[in-house]
Amino acid sequence: MARYPLDNYGSFKTGLTFGQPYPASFGSLAGKHHLGVDKICPVGTPIKAPVDGTIVFVGQLQEGGLTTHLRDYFGQLWRFMHQSRQIAVQGQQVASGGLLGLSGDTGISTAPHLHYDLFKNASVPLTANTLILANFLDPEAYIKAQLTNTTMYEGKTIIVPKDKDKFYLVQGGAKHWSPDVLTALSWGLIPEDGIPVDKATADGIPTGSQLQYDGGQNHRLVEWIRTHKDLL
Repeated sequence: MARYPLDNYGSFKTGLTFGQPYPASFGSLAGKHHLGVDKICPVGTPIKAPVDGTIVFVGQLQEGGLTTHLRDYFGQLWRFMHQSRQIAVQGQQVASGGLLGLSGDTGISTAPHLHYDLFKNASVPLTANTLILANFLDPEAYIKAQLTNTTMYEGKTIIVPKDKDKFYLVQGGAKHWSPDVLTALSWGLIPEDGIPVDKATADGIPTGSQLQYDGGQNHRLVEWIRTHKDLL
């Protein structure tokens, strides 16, 4: 189960939000889009893993200061910056709620806070060309979707089984779906005209309400898409 990276998350004020342009006071960053969410919190506030995953980087960066990277089950990369102390070590397997470090004010920072973000594909190198808004998801919205068992893709697109022939992408409204399927959407692995069920059921992927409410089956759907995307 996903969770927010800070206990009592709602008690901390939000600084810059996902996609918000940096104000002029940020100098060379002014006008660029903020790639994550900033939560203003005292130095030493415990930072916890929002999802299960593997620690793939623990180090110090010029902008992010003491930074930890967590790769989750779906190959997404979570980044946690400006820490005062790093506790999880590289290569460590962590569960949702596991302690990553303590918040701080390191790197380029105007006040003690946690910056965290969600890069869509951990296999893509982090460079000036890839660190753009299009390659990130709103981490706060992603977690909220899991906590409420309601998933929306980029604020408007969801996937539901429209009938027994295909899985379809549809616009608007919220349905009960695990965010596992959203990952496949964000990677472009589900085509807009849907996935023929006969392909999926041949490998034991259920359809309809079974898939809609069983998170484990959603994992299987994503894995099936990964291995059969050449057939779509």
